[in-house]
Amino acid sequence: MRDPRASVEVDGYDPVWFRIAAKVKIDDAYLWGTVKAEIEETLVDAFSFEERAFGQPIPSAEVITRIHGVDGVVAVDLDELHTFDDSSVAIPPVRSDVLAARTAGYSKETGEVLPAQLLLLEESELEITEMTT
Repeated sequence: MRDPRASVEVDGYDPVWFRIAAKVKIDDAYLWGTVKAEIEETLVDAFSFEERAFGQPIPSAEVITRIHGVDGVVAVDLDELHTFDDSSVAIPPVRSDVLAARTAGYSKETGEVLPAQLLLLEESELEITEMTT
């Protein structure tokens, strides 16, 4: 419960786009095209606006777990998990294998409200390839 005398400012959010690239090995009983389409749909849905919270981080383990949850997947090699700016220039991935997102806050230095970030998967930045070995 908040103090009713305290003012509250509602602001927008800051979308932060990220990329996933992974190699996937599937069971021989499955068709690559079918499994790949299911992986892509799973990831796009999981990392959509409707499914994420403001300031929610994305650990690489979550990406790998979601891919492994698709029927037919035997192994996953996550090659890339990183954010990029509007010019699509890659920002080096965090060494901890977690994409961080800022929660809403206030900058004492500038006096401005800092909107929460929301990590979103750019569908065109999703690269799922078949593991050959």
